[in-house]
Amino acid sequence: MHRDSVKEWYYGNAEKERLGPYSFKEMRDLWMSGQLMPKTQCWAHGVDGWRPLHTVPQLKWCIMASGQATLNESDLATLILNMMITMCQYFPSRDEDDTIIRPLPRFKRLLSDSSNLSHIVQLLLTFDPILVEKVAVLLRHVMRDNPQLQRLYHTGVFFFIMMYTGSNLLPIARSMTLFIMVWFHYW
Repeated sequence: MHRDSVKEWYYGNAEKERLGPYSFKEMRDLWMSGQLMPKTQCWAHGVDGWRPLHTVPQLKWCIMASGQATLNESDLATLILNMMITMCQYFPSRDEDDTIIRPLPRFKRLLSDSSNLSHIVQLLLTFDPILVEKVAVLLRHVMRDNPQLQRLYHTGVFFFIMMYTGSNLLPIARSMTLFIMVWFHYW
């Protein structure tokens, strides 16, 4: 089912009435007709309570944005993953003598937080070969010498990787080798 046709969005009008559910396409049409404003309260399953339209990233960037997009969603995700990989390389978790640096660099701590890590892992479900490869490389950088590695299985990463049918398995295998060797070390 296409994301534009799923009726999951609600909004509140001036009389505090809950209107909906609307599909994403219908929300876009409501925005174009002027019924929705940046301060209009919106809600959908997965959104933490009622929030103004301009604070919901999906609505902000897909409905409120004007002009021609320079990158599609996959290219933008690839660019962001490349930035994250570069930042992980700038702040390694080991020094020149291969000694573990503690505390873990702040960027890696933030990425390994369960609220952020689960979103990164869900990019594996796109089955886009470039994104899957970048996620595998990023996970290897973030989870190396990370005490949160023991909780990585909570994200579903192992199931998502096993579902992948692409041919670029080397980066995935490198990440899995690191995860499995460290995981069995704790047993």
